[in-house]
Amino acid sequence: ERELARLQDAGVTAVAALSHHTPAMTGTSHPRFEGENADQTQHGFSSDLTELFGGCEILRVWAYGHTHYNNDRIVAGTRLLSNQRGYVHEVSEDYRPDLAFALQG
Repeated sequence: ERELARLQDAGVTAVAALSHHTPAMTGTSHPRFEGENADQTQHGFSSDLTELFGGCEILRVWAYGHTHYNNDRIVAGTRLLSNQRGYVHEVSEDYRPDLAFALQG
């Protein structure tokens, strides 16, 4: 929060965050690991940071990994993006090697 506030005060208008673990508890893992049948230990590598990125206009993109589940969606005004190649012996079918994003602000 402090770093985002510092950047915003400095006039920065667009920031991307990169993390290994996911910044939200839902929508960041394969659907079979979510919902009423989900074991909460399956979210051991996720944090609910929606309050952080939902309250920060300059945080435009949060790219993350770990889950081997690729998706691209907007949550609370921030683009949550995951494009994970997978294992050497098992490349994810929906991996997009040409995926890129641009920060505009």
